[in-house]
Amino acid sequence: MHRLNRRKFIKMSATAGAGAVWSAWLQKVLAVEAYNASRSIRDVKHIVILMQENRSFDHYFGTMRGVRGFGDRFPIPLESGERIFFQSDGKKIIPPYHANKKKSNAALINGTPHDFPDMQAAWNQGKYGYWPLFKTPYSMAYYTREEIPFQYALAESFTISDAHHCSVATGTDPNRIVFFSGSNFDPEKRAAGINCTDEDSEPVNLRCWIKGKMPDPGYTYQGNAFHWPTIPDVLEKAGISWRVYQDPNDNWTGAMHGCLAFESFRSAKPGSPIYEKGMKHWTIEDLANDARNNRLPQVSWVLPRQIDSEHPGAPSSPYRGADFTHSVLAAITANPEVWSKTVFFLTFDENDGLFD
Repeated sequence: MHRLNRRKFIKMSATAGAGAVWSAWLQKVLAVEAYNASRSIRDVKHIVILMQENRSFDHYFGTMRGVRGFGDRFPIPLESGERIFFQSDGKKIIPPYHANKKKSNAALINGTPHDFPDMQAAWNQGKYGYWPLFKTPYSMAYYTREEIPFQYALAESFTISDAHHCSVATGTDPNRIVFFSGSNFDPEKRAAGINCTDEDSEPVNLRCWIKGKMPDPGYTYQGNAFHWPTIPDVLEKAGISWRVYQDPNDNWTGAMHGCLAFESFRSAKPGSPIYEKGMKHWTIEDLANDARNNRLPQVSWVLPRQIDSEHPGAPSSPYRGADFTHSVLAAITANPEVWSKTVFFLTFDENDGLFD
């Protein structure tokens, strides 16, 4: 694991214009020694997971040193014999290009197609030759450290996975359902095969979407509920503490919360563990208070608002996402002892239509 010098990290943050905001917690993050009483996984007492929206690995970190990005020595070849980076829109080659903040409003690139049909078309049975044809030329844009200094600083200070891909080659809901339950495949439909055509299907489902506001009577769910246990269900049964920190009325109409596809959450009543821990409004301030007062659950999920989600296109952006990620980390590091025993995972649900 490559570790960035603390002074250099803080200097980079200040250069990006965020030093006053970042430096206080950056020093805490990099100065606190990890709790290592047993020198094993048993020293981890808390897991906090933040899943953001719709960015691919190469789109963010393709130019980073030491990863399998655009400098990959063994890229797979296309049918043409060219390396896989030389994608076609059907008329011309469009290789990855820099979304340069000095030449454009790079933070607000357009969203790109990312539904199951266009994912399958771009995949093309593994041939992968026409990504921008099905995903638009915007799909080949990438950032460098100049555009996303906060994300680079985190990646270079901690551990990064360069084999990051979505669980299901489609949009948000199926991938967040996998994130919260380990699967998006309804075993009750196994004998009949997989339905891929409507909003109640496996790869296209919108079961997390809701209508109305909690706890009003008009708060309704979409599609048929799944019935296998979610990870929170399993944790609750095992006596492991957990919580979902979210605003249930500002989580992109429910799409951020994969558990809303499940009957155990849909039927949860006020006062029940599932409702109290997984359906109510728990803020980042609550997260900070829980960490500060040694009440942080063993497992915590943090769900972003749409504006904080990093999703391509307005109203969010990498800068909004960086600010939100900083607020989550600042909340956890409010108690250095808790932070020393915490593993924090930052991930993304899927790649939008962005090339990787």
